[in-house]
Amino acid sequence: MATFHDRATSATPTQYRVFGDNKRSSSSADDESADGSWHDAVSATTSRHPGGLSSSGTQASLSAKSASLAPSNITQGSFSSDLRHSGISRNATPRPPESISHVRGNGAGEIETATTEQRQAIIREQIEKEIKIKTGTENMLEALLSKNMKQTKEQRLRVESELSSSHRKIAQLQNELEEELMRAHMTPIEAPEARRLSTFFNAGPGRSPSRATTHTTGESFEAEDSESESPTVVLSETLQELEAEGMSSDYYVDRANNLVDLFKRYPTLKYDLEWSVFGLRVQVMLLSESRDVVAAGYRLTRHAIADRKSIQVIRALHTDELVMLSLVKESKASMEREQALKFVRAFLDVKDGVRELSRSVVRTLVSIAEHRDDRLRNICIMTIAELLVKDPALLFSAGGIGTLNDVLGEGTFGASESLAAGFVHVLDAPKSRKYLRAGCELNSVFANFTETVPDSDRHLKLRFSAKAISAMLKTWPGILTLAQNPERPLQSLLLSLQFPDPQSRDLILELLFDALRIKPPSWSSSFLAGRRLTTYGRVANMKSEQDKKQSRTVYEDEDNPFDLTAHFSGLILALLVEAGLINVCLLQPRV
Repeated sequence: MATFHDRATSATPTQYRVFGDNKRSSSSADDESADGSWHDAVSATTSRHPGGLSSSGTQASLSAKSASLAPSNITQGSFSSDLRHSGISRNATPRPPESISHVRGNGAGEIETATTEQRQAIIREQIEKEIKIKTGTENMLEALLSKNMKQTKEQRLRVESELSSSHRKIAQLQNELEEELMRAHMTPIEAPEARRLSTFFNAGPGRSPSRATTHTTGESFEAEDSESESPTVVLSETLQELEAEGMSSDYYVDRANNLVDLFKRYPTLKYDLEWSVFGLRVQVMLLSESRDVVAAGYRLTRHAIADRKSIQVIRALHTDELVMLSLVKESKASMEREQALKFVRAFLDVKDGVRELSRSVVRTLVSIAEHRDDRLRNICIMTIAELLVKDPALLFSAGGIGTLNDVLGEGTFGASESLAAGFVHVLDAPKSRKYLRAGCELNSVFANFTETVPDSDRHLKLRFSAKAISAMLKTWPGILTLAQNPERPLQSLLLSLQFPDPQSRDLILELLFDALRIKPPSWSSSFLAGRRLTTYGRVANMKSEQDKKQSRTVYEDEDNPFDLTAHFSGLILALLVEAGLINVCLLQPRV
């Protein structure tokens, strides 16, 4: 009897579900037995028979029904072959099995906690599977990249699409796991009916927002990919792709541009670079025969510069020799030469980066600045002008000070006042003043006013030279340099007023007005043009008060006797008088 009792009590959950409700068919019982819930069957049977089951009659009926309904070829604890599990498509969003959401019991908080834990376990298993699939896909992609690209193009595209799908699914599963963890901390006690409805309707509060929006458009996938992007993984994958040999130049240029965009999105990534690997890839690109690949290598290296230490590591890759070879190439390699020059200028943006510039590279820049027909001449002039301020000793050893002096004397450089300010800065400090040995570097800018040779660009040269002289007369080092020998530069400037050149006269008068802080009257331009001033009083009265306020300058405030600007203007006037200003003004033009 004990044996019969054991057999009766060891019936399968499917049999107990059938015994609990005779109205259900065997097929529906098989479908619902997939969850394997023993406690559900017992609770359901108990709820339908409040009185409970007798020890003899119930066991007998159970044994009879189990003998008639249970298949003979199925042993105890096994499953029928009719119970099949439908596979989940990889393209669909992974969802937990429905059996998890149908767990019911007496305690609502305990059941909700158990359900959440089961969901977390299933999601973790799915994440592990997807990670294994992703690893295998990456290995397959590496194997395909090592083969001929033309033969394996279609396979590589399929593997890349599968890899992106794996990344997307891992991100979705991680979002679902986070939601389950948050739901575990917040376990609201809901009514059984509301809880059952929430499991039946996908739009209920328990649905994942990521699943609700994933199937709308393809843009959501791209947004999730960008959010779940790991910069270190992208960096390592791109560097591995750069290892491929025999590819087209566009292949390497695209990978280099992707790394540059990655450095722009994640500025701190360049501080954690492994230069033993990254430097080797960059060096291979700089040694390429393709000009576009070399230019992309310079651009990539420039964006990877973080501090002086990184510059030292870069210089260990013999970039100085490569930069010189690129700069001395013909004008056809304009992109390569431009990127090489930008790479050199990136040293100046780093603290103490100018100390890492070699004299050979600076000499190359100076040689380019000496060629008037070179496209990079103006950029090289500005670069060595910055070197004049930051490291005059290096520029002096490379012979660049004489080149800047010649450029300042030509008057063709648009930023001539910047060059003059650089020389004034060097003259201001005793340590840097010794590199201007000639003592007359600033006198060359006055030569354009004394030349009478007609030139199409003479007016432009005079204007640039006037700006440079004005910049010198507004600083103490500049005016003290001109005061050492006022007869040479200032006297030549004032004697230029005697030449019958209206353009030169106008620019010199404007220069003197600006240096002496003189406000020119409204009729000055007409008077200098030779017109008769018959309507002076009428024009003066027609001027409104608003125009007077707009034309009012700092030169009008002359009541303060302690104004340092007025004292400075007086010093300039004394120098001009000593240089012969009065004699030039009293000289009558020859008829």
